[in-house]
Order: sequence, then C-alpha cells, then structure tokens
Amino acid sequence: MHIDFLLHPGYTVQYLVAIFAVLYLLYRHRKDMFECLLILLFCDGVAAAISPQVQNIYKIVCLLLCVYMFLTSRRIMFTVAQKYTAYVVAFVLILLLFANSFLMYAENVPLTLLFSQISRYIEMFLVFCIIYYQVNNKRRNLELADVFFEIYLVQILLSILKVFTIRGITEGVSGTMAYSGGGIGTSGPIIGVIFYWVLCNGKFELKNWLYVAGLLFWGLMTAKRAVLIMFPVIVLALSAFVAGRKISKYVVIGIMAVPILFYLGVRLNPTLNPDKKYWGRFDWNYVFNYAETYQFGDDEHLEAVRGNKRQKGNLIYSQGRVQDRILFVEGRGATTLALLSHLFVERNLTTKDWWGWGLHTQYYSRDSYDYTSIDDLLVQPTHSGSATGIYQIYVAFGLVGIIAMIFFNFIPFFYFKNRRLGLLIAVFYFYDFFMYSGLISRTPALAATIFFVLHYTNYQINLQNQLRREYYANLR
Repeated sequence: MHIDFLLHPGYTVQYLVAIFAVLYLLYRHRKDMFECLLILLFCDGVAAAISPQVQNIYKIVCLLLCVYMFLTSRRIMFTVAQKYTAYVVAFVLILLLFANSFLMYAENVPLTLLFSQISRYIEMFLVFCIIYYQVNNKRRNLELADVFFEIYLVQILLSILKVFTIRGITEGVSGTMAYSGGGIGTSGPIIGVIFYWVLCNGKFELKNWLYVAGLLFWGLMTAKRAVLIMFPVIVLALSAFVAGRKISKYVVIGIMAVPILFYLGVRLNPTLNPDKKYWGRFDWNYVFNYAETYQFGDDEHLEAVRGNKRQKGNLIYSQGRVQDRILFVEGRGATTLALLSHLFVERNLTTKDWWGWGLHTQYYSRDSYDYTSIDDLLVQPTHSGSATGIYQIYVAFGLVGIIAMIFFNFIPFFYFKNRRLGLLIAVFYFYDFFMYSGLISRTPALAATIFFVLHYTNYQINLQNQLRREYYANLR
C-alpha cells in the first residue's frame, strides 16, 4: 500500500533525503553515463516511493540506458560470446522461456507485466557484458569500484538517518533500494560486504570495520532476522576460507563480537523476543522456536487452513505423503522441501508442473497473500511469505523455468578465477534462491555488484599472472 507522506512526516524526510542523495551522486558522476546507470539501478525504492507511474518510467529509463551502453561498446557482444558462451546461451533460454509463457497465457498477461519482468533479466545480461568491457582497464575498474563504494555508503547513511526520522526498525524503507518489503535488508548488506572485502584486497583493518558495521546496521534496521546469522558467517568465510590465510586479530575480535551482536539483535527486534518490543527479554528457547516456525510454519495455523480446505473438498496429507490433491505448507523451508518432493520424488507431473501457471498468476492476478486460491496447484503455501525464489519461478514457469533460471543465475559463478570466492557467493545465492525470497536473482543492482566482483577479481588475477610471466621471461 502506498504511504501517504502527508500523514507520515518521518517517511517524507527520509525519502526527500534519499532523493537528494541520489541527485548528488548523479551530479558527481554526470560525465560518465555508465556510472549514472549503476547509481540508478539502486534507486528502485526511491522511484516507487514517489508513485507507481514514476517507478514504471524509471524502469524504462534503466533498460534503455542499458541497451544504449551495450550498443555503443565496440564489439562487446562478439567478445562476450567468445569468452562467456554458456551465459549467452542461458540468456537466450530465458528469452525463449518468457516468450513461451507469454504465448501460452497471452489472453491473461498484459504487455506491461511481461515487460516489467523480462526487463530485469535483460538488464542483468547487458550489465554483465558492459562491466566486463569496462573493467578490463586498470583506471576504469578503480573508478567503478568507487561508485559502488559510494552507493553502499549511501545505504548505510540512510539507515542511520532512519533512526531519527522513522524512529524504529521497519521492513520497508531500505536506503534507496526498497520502498516496501525488507528482503533487501538481508541480501544487500551481504553482497555489499563481499564487494567491500574485494575492494580492500581481503584485508580489513580497524577503520574498514566501521564500514562493515554500517552494512550490518543497514540490515538490522530492516528488521531482518537472517542477517544476524548470515552476515557474520559470510565475513568469517571471507577472512578465513576465501583469503586462505591465518585469521588476523581483527577477525578474532569480530568473531568474539558475534554473540554480542546476536544478543543485541534479538533484544532490539520485536519479532525475536517474547515481549515483542524493542529491548525485550532475551529468551533462547523463544528464538529457537521462532526460527523453526519461520522455516516450517505454525502447526495450529496450518491445521486451521487445512480444516477450511477440507470443508471445501480439498483433502490433505499426513507425514509428508499426499493423500489427496493438495499439500498445504507454511514456512520457506517447508515450501521448498515439499516442492522438491513433488517434482522429483512423487513425479506425478502435469503440463502446468512443467510449464507453470503463467506470469499473471505469480505477479498479477493472484491475491499476493494467498496461493490457496489456485485449485490445480498441488503444493500451496498458505502465505506469500513462505514462497521461496524457486517456488515463485515454479508458479510462473514450472519445472522448465526452474532449470532455465538455475542455469542463468549460477553459470557466472563458474567463471570466477578465484574459485573460493565464487563458491562462497554461489552458496549464498543458493540459499537465497532455495530457502529465501530469491531476491538476488531478480534484482539488477545486486547482480551488477556480483558481476563487478567477478570481472574485477578476474582482471586482478590476470594482471598478476601477466606480471609473473613477464618477470620470469626477463630472467631468461
């Protein structure tokens, strides 16, 4: 629901500052169109806050800028097709997937809906190509790194401002990136800290930890629970697993701070403490039960939903086995497990299981809080919050769509020359797609950051290898 800023002055101030921050960044980088494009990719929340019409115009502008930058980069497609053939093939498959879905459900899918969904993947592919083209220049890759640094810094500063304007932890209003829904509060800070670790060449000194703490604070201010666990784990994995060296004293301090951060996060998040208020009591059993319910649902509520459906003739199941038509589930973990069981264990697949129910079912005509109104959908979350990334793709495109999306989303990680870094990001991507909202896979801004990390680290490794070869050649 759109916020009436006249009735919420805190939101008004927050977004006015956000708009001015974006305008300032655009002014600073006004001489470089691609840098301006990167800034705009992170501004979906600002555009949505103004009005849906402005958001639609914003999406069109971003797509047109991507196409223009791609077409004006010399021989970019030929080079990318040679080096990243599998990713080009994956992108073509995505286009065919959308085309097939549109043709199957043409009478129900408005062109505006098709455009709004397919444009995300077009932008991702084009940005992948453009960043590759631009990063292969030492001066240029440092300039782009500065842009990403400033963009994430703005998210941190706006999160700090949120303390004084909105005066509370809210899921919506996440920097310049999100206007409603707080999913970006988990994925954004983690992608941001991976970028910053690469920018710092894998070395966090005391001053760098302030920026890292700011990224974590961004996540905490969006009331995200997962970031409390995932963020410290990613930082530790970067410092120990990816770096492949002894843990520094700053990392040790960071590890020791994890329990303190967790304790503070639980007490400051009303959903994680039994008092359901800021600075409520810390109760470990309550936190554990909440986490279990979050992933696998509330039994009492699920039974109530089943009872309602039973009265309508849609009988259910017991002990994980479908006894009749529909399997009702709650929680993201339960949804993914039930879906995978349906697709790969029971395997009584219909045409819609293979090709989906169409874009309109997932993104347009359905009540956004209820999948149970889709009668021929055999795995039904009782609330949209339980719909993981893989489940949303299943509803829109079916099993074929899941395969195509996994191919498109995970192929880039095979191009990482820093294998450990690529593996770490892929694992987090896997978690987001299968056990969380799948936000990374449909957010061009986050994808652009990952693509920069990919091409930037590959460039650095190539440069080191070239210098090494020249050094040994001169010794001969």
